[in-house]
Amino acid sequence: MYVVDYPLTSIEPIHGPVPPGPLITRETLDLMRDQSRCRDQWLAEARACRDAAYAERERMQAESEAMRSAMLDEARAQATQHATQQAEEARRTALAQAIDWLVDEAAMERATVQSLERRIADAMVGALSNFVATLDIGERFAHRVAKTLPSLVRHGALVLHVPPVHHASVASALRRADIVLACEPDQALSGHRARLESEWVTLCIDLDADLSAVVDRLRVVPNLEVAYG
Repeated sequence: MYVVDYPLTSIEPIHGPVPPGPLITRETLDLMRDQSRCRDQWLAEARACRDAAYAERERMQAESEAMRSAMLDEARAQATQHATQQAEEARRTALAQAIDWLVDEAAMERATVQSLERRIADAMVGALSNFVATLDIGERFAHRVAKTLPSLVRHGALVLHVPPVHHASVASALRRADIVLACEPDQALSGHRARLESEWVTLCIDLDADLSAVVDRLRVVPNLEVAYG
C-alpha cells in the first residue's frame, strides 16, 4: 500500500507491474479532493460566521454598555433632581414651621407681656387707690391746686372754693405746702369737688374724677407711663 499526500504530492504514473494491495481509483481521489476543498470552504465559512458572531457580540456589548451608562446617568440625574426637590420641600417645611413657631412665640410673648401689664396695672390701681385713701383730703386738694396754679396765675387773684366740711383741712394743707391762696367754703360744693376761680377763669376740680380717669386709663391701656400722665 502506498501512502499518498494528495494535497501536496502530485500523482505520477508508476511504470512496471502494479504493486500488490488495494488500489485507489482516480474517482476516489477526485472525490477526496472535492471533499478537501469543501472542508476548507466550510472551515472558512465557519471562521467567517465565528468572526461575525464575535463582532456582533462586541457590538451588542458596546451597545449594552452605552445603554447601561445612559440609564445610569439618567437615574443619577433623576435621583439628584428628586433629592434637590426633597431638600427644597424640607427647607420650605422647616421654614414654615420656624415661622409658625416664631409667630406662636411672638403671640405667647405678647400675651405674657399683656398679662404682666394687666397685673402691673391692677397692682398700680390697688396701690394708687390705697395710697389716695390714706391721704388727707386737704393734702390732695393742695397737691391738685399746686399743679394747676402755674397756668392760672396770669389770670388774676385766685380763690379756692371747697366744701365747708373740708375747708379747715384744705386751708391747713395749703399753709403747710407754702401755697398762698385764698380758701373759702362754698355750700354749693360737696364730696371731693372744688372750684378755683379768678376774675377771668374758673377751674372745677374733682378728685374722684381724676382718680377714676387714671384708673380707667390703666385698665383700658396698661402702660406704666399712664400713671405719670
